[in-house]
Formats: sequence, structure tokens, C-alpha cells
Amino acid sequence: MRLILFLSLLVYSCMPINSITIPNTIYCGSSNQKAMELFQTGKDALDIGMTDQAQKLFYYAVQKDTNFCDANYYLGYTYRLKNDWEHAASYYLAAYEINDSVPHITQNLGHSLLILGYYDKSVEIYSRLVEINPNDPEGYYGISMAKEALGEDDTALTNLNKSIDLYKEKRMRIGPEVTYLLGILYAKTEKYNLSIKELKGVYGKFGNQPEINYYLGISYYYDKSNVKIQKRNDNAKKYLIIAKDLGVEIEESILIDLSIN
Repeated sequence: MRLILFLSLLVYSCMPINSITIPNTIYCGSSNQKAMELFQTGKDALDIGMTDQAQKLFYYAVQKDTNFCDANYYLGYTYRLKNDWEHAASYYLAAYEINDSVPHITQNLGHSLLILGYYDKSVEIYSRLVEINPNDPEGYYGISMAKEALGEDDTALTNLNKSIDLYKEKRMRIGPEVTYLLGILYAKTEKYNLSIKELKGVYGKFGNQPEINYYLGISYYYDKSNVKIQKRNDNAKKYLIIAKDLGVEIEESILIDLSIN
């Protein structure tokens, strides 16, 4: 059985803060003075938490100038704040089609498409982010998540390791969601001893999720580097029982072998 991870929206909710970047720079301003005034007033409203008011102002700015990519982006952001991913992606896409070379627009569009399940399109957009800035780890990280969702685990792992290398190179914090995905991908590519190491390290944060228990159990079960078979099986049984209780279907042969009822 292949358990599709899709990360239960768990990892996405833990995305690095710059996945919802609010820039100070205007990348494609409007020659329409009224549009610029509405846009600035919308930003001021957003700064003090008046999201609904800001959303209306950004909408009016877009109506005044549909080619104002910053207004489209901020309008999308207000929808993202409300977890309205369909509208967020729509306005992010509008901004991207006006200017496809702005990193934060590209990243947020890729993220929204990922949330909505448009994995192939998300890969395309995140790949564009890599083209814009090949030294930005977020592009590779986004590709890795989308590729995992598509079942292309080797490619996902390659991109994730690239992102981790860049996080380290830039001395950026590597969040537990990155380690979590790394551990899952190690399990799915049969690097079981590495999977155990990574997943144990973030179990305190994600231990209530069925996926981490399933893949930890499977990793212990198949890890041939551990010669203590009984201890290995005891660990496998412990985590797979939790996974089963959380609703995961375990392979019948493993249930029988580990005497799991």
C-alpha cells in the first residue's frame, strides 16, 4: 500500500513566514493616480488589521488599473488571510501574468496552487521561481512538496535536499516541517535508517499525525541496519498501532507478522 502524504495541510500551515511575503517595494506601479491612492490606502488599512476594508480598496485599485500587479497581489493576499485559496490564487495568477519575474508573487502563486491540488501547475510555477533566483531555497522546497504529492518521491527528495543545502548555506532556520517531509521521503525511498533519525527528531511536534506514525513504523519494520530484530519489531509495532488507531490501513502481512489485531 502507498499512503499518499499530501501532508494533511499540516506542513502548509507551517510554511516559512516568507511564503506569505508582504513586500515594501512596488514592482509594477500604476500610472493611474486614483489606483495608486486606493492601493496605498489599502496598505495602510492592512497594516492596522482592517483586512475587509483593505480588500475593498485593493479591489477598487484593480478596477482602476487591471495591469497593476501589486494591487492584484495584495488583493490575493487578503483572500489568503481568510483561507480563501481559490480567490487568492486567482489574483496571484493575475499579478504573475502581468509580471512573472517577481519572486514573492511567484512563490505565493505556487503555494496557493499546491494547497488547491494543482500539483503539476505548482511545479511549473515553483520552477519559474528557481529560474528567477536559483539560490533561493523556497523554489526547490515548493517543488519537493508538489512532487511528493504527485508520487515522484525521488525527484521530491532531490529538490528537498537542494533546498536544505541552501538553507544551511544562507544560515536560514530549517523548520520542523522541512525535517518532517525529509523523513517521510526517506521512508518512501527506502532509506529507512535515515527516515527514523529525521522523524524521531520531530515526533514531539507531529506525533498526533497518522503519516508520521505509519512511516516510522514501516521504517523500523524494514530497517535492516538494526540487527536487534525484536527491538526493531517492538518499535514498528508501537508506531503502527498508533497509525492504525488513527485510521491508516496497514498491510495485512505486516499486521499478522507483528501480531497487531
